[in-house]
Amino acid sequence: MKKYYLFLIPFLFALALTASAQTQKGALLLGGAGSFNFEKNFLKQYQASLSPRVGYFVANNLAVGLGLEMTYSKIKSDQYNRYGYPPYHIRSLSAGISPFVRYYIGNSSTRFFAQAAPSFSRSWSNRTVTSEQTISDATNFISASGGVGVVHFITEQVGLEAFLDYTHTLLPAVEPSTKRLGFNVGLQFYLPGSN
Repeated sequence: MKKYYLFLIPFLFALALTASAQTQKGALLLGGAGSFNFEKNFLKQYQASLSPRVGYFVANNLAVGLGLEMTYSKIKSDQYNRYGYPPYHIRSLSAGISPFVRYYIGNSSTRFFAQAAPSFSRSWSNRTVTSEQTISDATNFISASGGVGVVHFITEQVGLEAFLDYTHTLLPAVEPSTKRLGFNVGLQFYLPGSN
């Protein structure tokens, strides 16, 4: 069994050396997320979202960038629910931008990072109650998020990352602010810069 461990040492050392250039000045960071959720109980709900992101390393281990956020959701109730609310339909679309700054620590194939990002978005919705009245409105959202994560470079240009973030969202003139703790896992692509 000890022979296998001796074989792994050079392999792990080689992996650590291959990840030295991903976060150098001039490199690009490409990534994002997408999701689709469906829920059926006394309501039928679904939500689809897409949030691409691009960043640029302005210095070694320091990236700044911009993300786009797009979400479509639909909620439908065909009968009076247990709280006595009449049937209704809600459709909403939101779009926004989210600048970010991210700092990486270390030079190995596994690195920790911290990220901060404000977000500015607008949501448009249509609510129809019992097919009689449709109410349309639009709301602006402002939020701030910050978090920490870890990325493991599985190749020279692909990193598998896990990210824990805290978001504080302000919903002006609608209700008090909301807070969310999130955990995300995904792939990021690191393209080397031109020298």
